[in-house]
Amino acid sequence: MSNYGGPAFPGGSSYYTVDLVGNRTDHKSAPLYAGMTLRDYFAAHFIERAQSLVEDQGARDLPTAACLAYQMADAMLAARALPPKQQAEGA
Repeated sequence: MSNYGGPAFPGGSSYYTVDLVGNRTDHKSAPLYAGMTLRDYFAAHFIERAQSLVEDQGARDLPTAACLAYQMADAMLAARALPPKQQAEGA
C-alpha cells in the first residue's frame, strides 16, 4: 500500500511580516507534526466493528481484527480516489 492518504490532521504554521515601509511578506513552514495518516484514521474508526466481526466468528483475535480494519481503510482510500460518479455506483 503506497497511498496512505496523507496526514489526517496536519499541523503547521504560517505567518507574515511587514517591513518598515509596509511591504508584507508571507512565510510558510513545513508541518510541525504530520499526525496520523488518513489510513490510520479510517482503520481506527473501523476497529470496533472489525473486532465484532471476528468475535462473531467465535474468535478473539486482535491481530486479525487489526488487519481487517486496515483492509477496510485501504478500500476506503481506493474508493476515495475514484471519480464521484463511480463512487456513487459502488465501482
